[in-house]
Parts: sequence; C-alpha cells; structure tokens
Amino acid sequence: MVDNVVLAISPLIFILIAEFSIGLGVHWTFLVICAFFIIQFPHQTYLFFEIKHLIDKNDPVDNLNFVKVAVFGSLSLLGLALQVITIIRLIALLNLGHYGLLTVIPLSFVASFGACLGLTDLSIAQGLRLPLLSKHLKLVAQSSDFMALCLGTTILLASLVLLFL
Repeated sequence: MVDNVVLAISPLIFILIAEFSIGLGVHWTFLVICAFFIIQFPHQTYLFFEIKHLIDKNDPVDNLNFVKVAVFGSLSLLGLALQVITIIRLIALLNLGHYGLLTVIPLSFVASFGACLGLTDLSIAQGLRLPLLSKHLKLVAQSSDFMALCLGTTILLASLVLLFL
C-alpha cells in the first residue's frame, strides 16, 4: 500500500523537478523526467480506485469498520486530488495558453485508461513488455465494464480539472 502512495506522489515530484530544471535552463533533463512521468502518470487514478476494496464483495477486506473506511476512503481521495493537481500542473508546465484546455480530456483519458490497466494487475515493469501490454490493452478495450469505468473516470477527472483550472 505504501508503494502505491509513493508511485502516486512521484509524478507530481517529477513535474516540480521539471519546472525547476527548466528554470535553471537545463532542458535535456526535462526529457528524462518526462519519460519517467509518462510511465507513472496513471498511478494516481489507480490510487483513486482503492475505494474498490470497500465496494467489491469478493475483496479480502471483510467486516467493514470505521478504520477500514477511513483508510481506503482517504487513499482514494488522495489519489483523486493528486491526479487533478498533476494534470493542472502539467498543463501549466506545457504553457499552451488557451490551447491547454484542449489537453484536459486526453490527459484525463490517459490517466483513467492507465488506471484500468492497473486493475488488470498490469504493473509498470510488466507494461514495458509489449506482448503483455498488448494482452492487457485488449482486455480493457474489450470489456464494457472497464470502458464504462474508464469513461466515467475521464469525465470526473476532466470536470474537476476544468473546475479548478
């Protein structure tokens, strides 16, 4: 669980490092930071999906009590807040002016789709292997449940980003 929180916080840290390096005039590090950022970007939305432990009847979290609801609810809210803040900071970093609004839906979709890939138990390391990534992409794309979750989450993220942008 701690690793999920660390992976969810890291994209925001990469954005802050990118902003700092651009301020110093070191542009080559920006590309390296972007590569790490792209790989970990959807993990914040995956953390938002921690709420699944409270909803799923087949989940190992039985006998709900206040502590379990507080922990998984807080993790879920943290993931949602981190994803919204990261998208807003990324749009500001790209410095696209009014065109930055056009990036809200694609960024929200990437975050949502990546989190749905995570729900299929695809890890970051496994996602680097093309055949395994392809298998999980098909699994998500062919599942009406995953696509509904993905599109619903995209709408939620885009709405929140536009609300606070």
